[in-house]
Amino acid sequence: MTVTLTASGVTSATTVLTKGTDGWSSTMYQVPAGTQRTFTDAFLHAREPLKSP
Repeated sequence: MTVTLTASGVTSATTVLTKGTDGWSSTMYQVPAGTQRTFTDAFLHAREPLKSP
């Protein structure tokens, strides 16, 4: 699973999440302060194409 950050005037950044016993987690460093930040998740299923909710 991945999460991508997008925002106006900011270079997009993507991080890969890892599955642990408590759920999915990751850390995205150096996210600039501001408003209107969008975080989009995407995942692959073994039998289906890429999905994004």
